[in-house]
Amino acid sequence: MLYLSSCKNISHKSDTSLPYLANKVRSFSLINSDSIKYYNNILQKNANKAIPAENALMQFCDGIYQLTSGLHNKALVNFKEAIAIFEKEKNDSLLFYSLVAMGSCHKLSGNADEAIRNYIKAIPAKETTTNKNLFSICYGNLAETFLLKNDMQNAAKYLLLAKSYEPYGSRTYVALMHMQANLFGMNNVIDSALLTDYAGLSLAVKNNYTEKLTPFYDNMAQCFVAKKNYDSAAYYFKKCIAIDSLNGRLQLMADTYAQMVNLYAAKNEPENMKLVAKHAYSLCDSTQYLRGKYMIFDGLSSYYTKTQNWKSLAEAKDSLQQIYKRLIKKETEAKIAQYNVEYETSKKEQLITAQQNSLQKARYLTLFISVVALLLCISIFALVRNYKIKKAMAVNDAIQLQNDKNVKAVFESEQTERIRIARDLHDSIGQKLSVLKMYLNNRENDAVKTPNLLDETIQEVRNISHNLLPEELNFGLHNAIKSDIEKIENTGNFKVNTQLEDEAFEKISLLTSLNIVRIFREILSNLVKHSKATEIDIHVFMEQNIFYLHVKDNGIGIPSKAIEDSKGIGWKNIFTRINLLKGTINIEKTTPGTSIQIKIPIP
Repeated sequence: MLYLSSCKNISHKSDTSLPYLANKVRSFSLINSDSIKYYNNILQKNANKAIPAENALMQFCDGIYQLTSGLHNKALVNFKEAIAIFEKEKNDSLLFYSLVAMGSCHKLSGNADEAIRNYIKAIPAKETTTNKNLFSICYGNLAETFLLKNDMQNAAKYLLLAKSYEPYGSRTYVALMHMQANLFGMNNVIDSALLTDYAGLSLAVKNNYTEKLTPFYDNMAQCFVAKKNYDSAAYYFKKCIAIDSLNGRLQLMADTYAQMVNLYAAKNEPENMKLVAKHAYSLCDSTQYLRGKYMIFDGLSSYYTKTQNWKSLAEAKDSLQQIYKRLIKKETEAKIAQYNVEYETSKKEQLITAQQNSLQKARYLTLFISVVALLLCISIFALVRNYKIKKAMAVNDAIQLQNDKNVKAVFESEQTERIRIARDLHDSIGQKLSVLKMYLNNRENDAVKTPNLLDETIQEVRNISHNLLPEELNFGLHNAIKSDIEKIENTGNFKVNTQLEDEAFEKISLLTSLNIVRIFREILSNLVKHSKATEIDIHVFMEQNIFYLHVKDNGIGIPSKAIEDSKGIGWKNIFTRINLLKGTINIEKTTPGTSIQIKIPIP
C-alpha cells in the first residue's frame, strides 16, 4: 500500500497525546505491524469513545491495524465510521488519509472500481492545499489500482502525475519507480523494466529503504524468467528469501519458493524443483497460504505434463483440485463474514437509534427492510450477472457467425477468381493458340498476322499473371503500394499526400505482402467509387513489429456501421484478410471524410 510505505520509520517515544499516537500509527509502513499495534493499543486505552473526535481517531487507527493484519472487512467498517465523523467535524487531513486507507482496503480485497472512487474522492483541490505529497499519494495509488486492472494507459497517466509531485529519491518516488518497472514488465518491455529496477534498487540501497529491496529483487527475478535467464532469476529470488527470512515474512517467502518451483521446472532440474516445492509447501502450511499451494502444484503439473510422468501428474492434479475447492470455500466464507460484519454493524446502528428514540417497533421494521434490501440486492446482482453472461455468449456467437460468413465470402471470391482465370485461359488464350496453329499450318497466310497474334497472346498471359500476383510485388511491397498511389494520382481527380516509411516494408513475407496489397487496393477502389473525395492522406509505418496502414480522405464520410452492414463482397474480403493476418481495422467517420487505420502484426 503506497501511502503507508512512503513514510519514514519513527522510533518509539513516551508521548501519549492522541494526535501524536494517531500520526505514529499512520506513519509506519506495512512491515512495521508491531509498531502499529503498539501505538494503536495505547491510543485505544487513552481515547474516550463518547467524544466524536476521539472516537474517530480510535476507528481510524484500529482500521490501520486491521488493514495491516489482513482483516480488510473489519478495517472497512472502522474507516466507514471514521469518515462519517471526519466529514461532520470537517477534519480534512484525517478525512484524506481515511479515504485513501479505505481505497487501499478495496484494492487489496480485489474491488478495484470502489478503490478508484475513494482515491479520486480523496484528491484535494489544488487551491486549498500546498502539500504536494497528498497529490503523489492519490495519483500513485490510482496508478497502482489501474495497473491491477491491466489498464496500462491510465496507469501510465497517473504514474507520471504522481512522480511530478514527488522529490527525486524520496520513499514514495522509489515506490513509484517499482510501479513503473511493473508497468514496463506487463507491457513486455523487459529491458526497460530491468533498467528501472536497477535504478530504483540503487536509490533504495543508498537511502537505506530496506523495505523496498525485496519488491525490486522480485521484479528483477520475474524479468529474468521472462528473458529465460534462469540462473539470474534464481539469484534474485534467493535474495528475496534471505531478506524476508531476516524480517520473518513467512508468506512472502512461501510465495517466492512457489515461483521457484516453476523456475526449476523450466530449467529441467527436478531435484531442485522438489526441494523448493517442499520448502514452499511447509511455509504455506504454517501461514495458511492456499494460493501459494495452488502455485506449487500448478508448477509441478506443468513439469510432469512436459516429462509425461502421468502418475505424478495425476497426484498433482488431484491436489490442485482439492486446493481450488478450499480456495473457493475460503473466499465464500470471507464474503459471508463480510456480510455478517455489515449486517451486525447495521443491526448495532439500528439498536442505538431505537434506544435513543424509544421506538422498539421502528427498530424491527428497519431491520426487516435492511434484510429484504440485502436479499433484493443479491437477487438483482445474480440476475444482472446471468444477463451479462448470456449477452456475452450471444455476442461471441454473433462474432463466430460473422467470421464464418467472412471466410465463406473469401472462399467464394477465390472460387469465382479461379473460374474467371479458367475461362480466360479457355476463351482467350486457347482460341488464340488454335488460330495460331492454323496460321502455321497454312503457309499461304499473311506473315504479319502470326507475330501480331503471338503478341496478343503474350499480353493476355501477362494480364492473367498480373491479376494473380501483381507484377510490382516482384520489386517489393513498397513499390506495389507506390504504384497503386501513382495510378490514383494519374487520374487527376485526387491530390494524394503520402508518407511511406522505409522500415515499414522490412521483414514482410510475400504472402503477407500480397494480402496487404489486395486490402489496400480494395480500400482505394471503395474510396474512388463512393467517397466523393478530392484529397487522400496515406501513411504507412512500422512500430514494435506492427505494420500500420492509415488512409484518410476528405469526402462525404462512410459510417463504420454502414460498412459492417454492407452486403458487398469487397469489405467482407477486407475484414477476412485482416482476421487471417491476426490484424485489426478501425473505421471512423470524421469531419470531413473517413479515417481507416489497419494494424497487422509482423512475426
